[in-house]
Amino acid sequence: MPDSLASTSLTDNASPAMTVLGATSTVPSSPSRYPMQESQLELWLASQQSPEASCAYNELCSLELDGPLDLGALRRAVDQLTERHAALRSRFSPEGNSVIVQPESLAIDWQTLDWSRDNAEQARSNHDRLIKTEGETPFDLAIGPLIRWRLQILGPEKHRLSIVAHHLVLDGWSMGIVYKELGQLYNLQLGLGEALPVAPDYTDYVERLEQRAGSGQGSAEWEYWKQQYADGGPLLDLPTQSVRPTRRSYRACRLEHRLPRELVQRLRVVFGKHGGSLFQGLLTAFQVFIGRLSGCSDVVVGVPSAGQSLLQLEGLVGHCVHTLPVRCQLNLQQSLAAQLAASRSQLLDAMQHGGLSLGSLVRQLPIRRDPSRPPLCSVLFNLDPALATDPNDFHRLNVQLRVEPRRFEHFEWFVSGMLERDQSIAFQIQYSSDLFSADRMTDYWLGFECFLQSLAESPEKRLGDLPIVSLGERRRMLVEWNETDLDIPWQARLPDLIADTVARFPERIAIGQGETQRTYRQLWEQSDQLAHQLRGLGVVPGDLIGVATARTPQLLVQLLAIHKAGCAYLPLESRQPDQRLQQMCQDAQPRCILASSELTPRLKELGLPAIDLDRLSLEPPPEVVAGRPTLGRSTDACYVLFTSGSTGVPKGVVVSHQSVVNFLVAMRDRLNYRPHLSWLAVTNLSFDIATLELFLPLISGGAVELADADSIRDGERLRGLLSQGDIGWLQATPSLWRLLIESGWRETPQLIAMCGGEAFPNDLVDPLLEGCDQVWNLYGPTETTVWSTAYQLTSQARRPLIGRPIGNTQLYVLDAEQRELPVGSLGELYIGGAGVAHGYLNRPELTDERFVDNPYFNPFTAYSTNRLYRTGDLVRYLPD
Repeated sequence: MPDSLASTSLTDNASPAMTVLGATSTVPSSPSRYPMQESQLELWLASQQSPEASCAYNELCSLELDGPLDLGALRRAVDQLTERHAALRSRFSPEGNSVIVQPESLAIDWQTLDWSRDNAEQARSNHDRLIKTEGETPFDLAIGPLIRWRLQILGPEKHRLSIVAHHLVLDGWSMGIVYKELGQLYNLQLGLGEALPVAPDYTDYVERLEQRAGSGQGSAEWEYWKQQYADGGPLLDLPTQSVRPTRRSYRACRLEHRLPRELVQRLRVVFGKHGGSLFQGLLTAFQVFIGRLSGCSDVVVGVPSAGQSLLQLEGLVGHCVHTLPVRCQLNLQQSLAAQLAASRSQLLDAMQHGGLSLGSLVRQLPIRRDPSRPPLCSVLFNLDPALATDPNDFHRLNVQLRVEPRRFEHFEWFVSGMLERDQSIAFQIQYSSDLFSADRMTDYWLGFECFLQSLAESPEKRLGDLPIVSLGERRRMLVEWNETDLDIPWQARLPDLIADTVARFPERIAIGQGETQRTYRQLWEQSDQLAHQLRGLGVVPGDLIGVATARTPQLLVQLLAIHKAGCAYLPLESRQPDQRLQQMCQDAQPRCILASSELTPRLKELGLPAIDLDRLSLEPPPEVVAGRPTLGRSTDACYVLFTSGSTGVPKGVVVSHQSVVNFLVAMRDRLNYRPHLSWLAVTNLSFDIATLELFLPLISGGAVELADADSIRDGERLRGLLSQGDIGWLQATPSLWRLLIESGWRETPQLIAMCGGEAFPNDLVDPLLEGCDQVWNLYGPTETTVWSTAYQLTSQARRPLIGRPIGNTQLYVLDAEQRELPVGSLGELYIGGAGVAHGYLNRPELTDERFVDNPYFNPFTAYSTNRLYRTGDLVRYLPD
């Protein structure tokens, strides 16, 4: 090894070995000074924010050098390269923060690391540690040097040269020049090749940039960008896996994804046919992809533009790149040709007006500022063929270039593609590790490749119709996450399940309210009597019976009697205004209304067919037998419930016995229902969530403790009911839970707490977790039978997600075109399965609007329905 090369190891604590450039001295001779140009000043200021922010500008690349390397020639070539380009000797004066100092000579930060005795695995590990360390080590911008050279000896004819440079002195264009000229200078040391021409001076670049800014071209550039962002620009909300922190940490990871040669060739042909280059076409496709991913039709993507090319200084090394915030309006109804033309026009206009730095645009345009995200553009896209190496660059050496991952990143996504020798494209995606996981990013890029494949195969299709979800992810979302098969008695009606419980536990308490109780036998016999009386009054199977009675144990007798008569019930809440009662009855046309004495006169005044239950003489039926078959089929209506009307006119939702039976059995399975504890029922019958608390215990041998009308509005009385020793189940809205907590309730150790009907507030999580045995968040619209999902919150899983589908239920998150969205994207929730209701009563046009054809219908699955319900709710589908 030559004497001038110092050998160190990664474990050395000593300072890096330094070799002096030039003959004898490290003292600068006649240093030159000039103002930083705008984009350099922005980087310098950004680097002062924190070490992490500075390290986000550490550029790392490695050259694999296989063959008989002359170490001395390589080292001298580095010296000559540093002498040749002043940027490689630059440091930045802290005096005024606006002057670059370029001494004629500067110590070179060079290390030689001999790992030739290590095996391949150890050498790879050493290299990974080296890159991690270099990526996390900030440069001292005032002292320099701002480029570090690390030569790793891996064997007699195997070496790796890693270069770490701050972005202030080296951009992507410059990196290509450095590698090319390093090879040429190495060859010159071996007596090969011709001398290089004089390199451009960085001061020429600064002068030309200032001349451009002061000319009419500079004024035109400002006017262009002012028009582009007069409204402040759109916000690109990529679907993140984690909650966005209030401030960026800059922590980053990298994903590598390669587009195969065959796909790249097909894309070249397709893009070229429509007048676009490979880069223009890929940028357009990327804009469409992230627009669909984030649900945005107006997107901004940063595109690096080389100032060397703009100002005809192609051989210049330094920081000359400008990031152009290219804005594009997406129209997913059109095909590639029209969108490519629009995107290409925007790109060319931006490049024509590319003399301004991103920082200057951010400062002077009305851009929204948010410390949690980059300003103006959060995603950057680049395709760089300039870094591809030539086999003849280094004499007798096979050279492979690798861009190393950074540990920190300023953009949320920094997408850089490199066109390889085999014409494939190697994408390297730096991404914020605070916001995205490796698995999620892999899924996104498999989806992007799937989108490109479809684009190459069917460029005439609408862009909104092309898939953006990979086949693997599509299978997970549509099949694996919807594998909810649960065996239920498909032909049974609700009273059939209760009949089985009566036969098994006739003397158990079925329902109670204080001292008033009904055993299962009493419940069954009394409902038989009422069903017999209803049939005597002319009620026939298929009729709808209104229920407007007091909240007592007799309520369950009435509901069960209605079902035994083959009818469905329609809850009519006595507190509802006359207009709503009339509107519901006019739409539903019930055969009659079972009413309490105090409500009967009011109903008759409204012209509604009321039957006073208190005056009804109940005659025993000819025979009362527990378990006797009841009238009707499982597909018959079990109840009709009217929606609140918050989104328009209230609509009656028709729910079948089969849907109710599936719901109750599925919830019993999901909650692991324990019948030895009583269920405190607190919900009015006019809300569908009462179905769970009234009937789940009855099909399982449990007991319902029915809270009276006053108790469900009084936190003190409700707290008193919970103090009873056998209460173990309570389902309530967040409003009712808050009322209970404000009354002084703190703990019921055996309680299973269920929250639904409204969004679960974060401030309820801790009180419920501390005061209950289990806490569940439940979600579901009336149109899909009460709850469609359930999610258990724990001390570890505290975020109140809506959860996974219950038994025989499917969930789909779709975009405006009703196509699948990747996991994490915001889309409309569609629900399928056994819980989907028949539709809206006597409203076929509204039914067709919200109950749509199911493209995933499987006729060979018992619970699969040919319709999906559009909830109108926007959600992100996240696995637990």
